[in-house]
Amino acid sequence: MFAGSRRITILFGLACTLSLGETNARAGDFLALGESDLGAWSVRRLNGWTEYSVDRSAGIPAVRAETMGGAAAMVLKRRIALVEHPVLTWSWKTKRHYRDLDERRLAQLDFPLRISASVSRGFGYWNAHTLSYVVASNRPVGEVYRHPDNEKTVIVVIANRGAAPGAWHRQRVNLREDFGRYLGLDVNHVDALSILVDNDSAGQDTTTWVRGLSLSVP
Repeated sequence: MFAGSRRITILFGLACTLSLGETNARAGDFLALGESDLGAWSVRRLNGWTEYSVDRSAGIPAVRAETMGGAAAMVLKRRIALVEHPVLTWSWKTKRHYRDLDERRLAQLDFPLRISASVSRGFGYWNAHTLSYVVASNRPVGEVYRHPDNEKTVIVVIANRGAAPGAWHRQRVNLREDFGRYLGLDVNHVDALSILVDNDSAGQDTTTWVRGLSLSVP
């Protein structure tokens, strides 16, 4: 994980703050990509770089994230209503998992994929609360723990190295239920979504694809 990991908290906090005045997004595919660009998503450098691009080789557009020895996130700054459509779904695949990491330690907090949702509970980045759904390499599926450098971020392991590399996998989470269960918050919306693939600590390159990020009914 990148040095000074509070930068990710600042990133989500700024995203939440900047999105407060925007119109609520409707349920749908949030990866509505352009022909050759990332549409409404922006890429924020954290430490080093991750290269994000649009991959249409399989006939269905997907985000392709190639680690470049660092960490950069794709961020969607938008208030997204959850009352009627609280379930976030997406599909992903990765080229390889990381080896010999303990992802509960700050110095080894790298994942082939994180999908995060954030909500603001006041002005300033320190009031951002975040759920990060991660593809771990060495943690058990179902494990939930606080970010070692930010108690307002909860990490939820939704897959690990048992998920075959190179194959597509589908995930489904209920954001409203999980914000209540893990952060004690009753939320009707989130203020930002992000995709992060990083390896600035692992030093083991990988490439991950994400597609079909959308909300649906329970």
